[in-house]
Amino acid sequence: AWADLHAMARTLGKVLVSQQDMDDAKQMRDQVLRLPAVASILKGGGKPEVSVFARDDDTGVDLRSREDLMPSQDGVSSDVIVDRKTARDFTPRWFGTDAVRMGYDVRAYHYRRCRQLATGQDQLSFVWIVVESEWPYLACDVWVEPGMWPMFEARWRAAVQTWKGCM
Repeated sequence: AWADLHAMARTLGKVLVSQQDMDDAKQMRDQVLRLPAVASILKGGGKPEVSVFARDDDTGVDLRSREDLMPSQDGVSSDVIVDRKTARDFTPRWFGTDAVRMGYDVRAYHYRRCRQLATGQDQLSFVWIVVESEWPYLACDVWVEPGMWPMFEARWRAAVQTWKGCM
C-alpha cells in the first residue's frame, strides 16, 4: 500500500513523507523560529528558491545563483541573503570548519555577487541558518562578518577563473 501511495503522490506532483519525517521537520522549524533575528526575517515573508542571474563584467562570466529564500519587507526584496544548512554539529567551531571544507564561503560570496550585480544592492548581509541534522535539532544563525568578504572573494575569484578556463 505504501508503494501505491507514493505512486499516487508522484502523479499529483507531490512527495510523500513519513509522519516521523514531518515531525522532525516541524521540530527543526520550531528551533529555527526560536532565533530572534531569523524569526524577524522570516516573519516578513519572501520567495523560496529564487534564481538570480547576472553578468560579471570583471570576469566576463554569466552568473546564476539560487537563493534558498529571498526575504522581503513590505513586498520589497530585503538586504539579507539566507542560506539554510544542516550540520552534524551547529556550534560555530564545527560549522566553520565544515563551511570552508564544503565551499560554503565561496557560495556565500557567489550569492552576494549575483544579487549585487542583478539588483544594484551593495550593502547585503548574509546568514546561514544552521540546524543540527539529529535530534534535538538545535539551531543557530551564523552571520558573515564584513571583514570575511575579501577572503571569500579571493576563493570565489579563483573558482571562477577555473570555471572560465574549463569553458
